[in-house]
Amino acid sequence: MLNPADFYRANRSYLVHAKAVTAIEPYFGGKLLLHLSPKTEHNDVVVPKQKANAF
Repeated sequence: MLNPADFYRANRSYLVHAKAVTAIEPYFGGKLLLHLSPKTEHNDVVVPKQKANAF
């Protein structure tokens, strides 16, 4: 129901709005680490290797 241009399923736990991403860092194993604003419970969200290219 959400607009795919605005939201992305980063992993099984998180749907991320494009405007919430403040920084993207490479993470070990080909994963990506997203820094979000406002902060989440765990402060950062990991995008798995399988979804990193699509992100």
